[in-house]
Amino acid sequence: MLLLLTFPLNLIWGGIIAWFYKSESFRQYIWAPPVVLAAVSYFLAADISLALWTPNGLITLLVIAAFSLPKIFPVKEDERIFALEPPPLKLLRDKLKSVDRENRQDLYQKMVEEYARFLFSKSDAFSQRNTEFFLKGLAISFAVSFAGLYYWMSAPGALETVIQKTMEELNNSMQMKLTPEEKSGFQTSIIYMSPVLVFISTSIFFYLIMNLLRLISVIRYGRSIPYGTLVFFNLPQYFVWLFVGAGGIYFLSKIFPSLETFFIFASLNFIVALSILFIFHGNGIVMAFLQARLVASSWVFTGILLTLLFFPGGFLFLQILFLLIGLFDFFFSFRNKALQPASEN
Repeated sequence: MLLLLTFPLNLIWGGIIAWFYKSESFRQYIWAPPVVLAAVSYFLAADISLALWTPNGLITLLVIAAFSLPKIFPVKEDERIFALEPPPLKLLRDKLKSVDRENRQDLYQKMVEEYARFLFSKSDAFSQRNTEFFLKGLAISFAVSFAGLYYWMSAPGALETVIQKTMEELNNSMQMKLTPEEKSGFQTSIIYMSPVLVFISTSIFFYLIMNLLRLISVIRYGRSIPYGTLVFFNLPQYFVWLFVGAGGIYFLSKIFPSLETFFIFASLNFIVALSILFIFHGNGIVMAFLQARLVASSWVFTGILLTLLFFPGGFLFLQILFLLIGLFDFFFSFRNKALQPASEN
C-alpha cells in the first residue's frame, strides 16, 4: 500500500516544489532536501526506506526537481530565449473558426507555415540541449534509484522476500502454479533484468514529472523552458548502431551456448533500455507532426493513456509503432518531414 501511495503523493510534492521555486533562497538550497531525506532514510523502517528509493519514490522526485528546475525556470537571461513560444494553439484555432469558409483554408495554410517554421528553427537550435538534458536527467534518476534499491535489497533475505511476493501476486492474478524449475528461472530473470525494470519505471516517472514541473512553472511564473519535452527529443545517430550492436551480441549469445548467461541478459537489458529511448524519440516525432498542423500534441499522451486502459493490445502496438518511427527516422528523416508545413491537401 505504501508503494502505491508514493506516486500520487509525489505529484503533489512536485507541484509544491515548482510553486515555491521562484524564491531565491529556495533555489539556493534546492539540493538539500534529497540529501537530507537520503540520510534520514537509513534510520527509518525498511519498508518506508524502500518506498522512498523506488523509481517513483520521493527521493527520486527530489533529485529530478533539483536537477531540472534550474533549467525549466528561465532565471538566466541567455536561456530565456528558449522560453519564447508562438501563440497558443487554441487561440489560432479560434481565429480560424471566426473566418468564413472561403478564406479559412488560405489562413490555415499561412498559420501552419509560420508555426512549422518556428518549430523547425527552435528544433534546430534547441534539440541538442534538450536531448542532453533528458539523457542526463534519466541517467541521474536511474543511478540514484538503482543504487538505493541495490543497497536495501542487499540486506539478508530482502531480495528473496520481494521475489516471493512478486511470484505470489503472479500466481493469484494469472491463476497458475509454477514448477520449481520455472520458479528458479523466474528468480534469475528478475535479478538479471532488474536494471532495465528500474530504468523503465524511472523513464516514465521522469517524463511525467517533467510535464508536471513545466505546467506548474507556466501557471506560476507565466513562462517555462521546454526542457524534457519529447517534441525536441532527438537521439544522436550512433544510438542506432548501439542498438544493432547489442542485438548482435544477444543473438550470438543465443547461437553459442558457451557464452555466459551474463552476456545474454546484459545485451537484453541494453536492447530494452534503448528501445524505451527510441519510443520516446518516435513519440516526439508524432507530437511534432501534430503541432506543426495546429493539433495539440497532448492528444498523443491522452490517446496512449486511453489505449492502455481500454485496449492493452493496442497499447503494445502503439509502442512498437513509436519504436519503428524512432529507429527509422535516422534513415528516412521523419522528423524533418513532420516539421514541414502541411500541403494544401
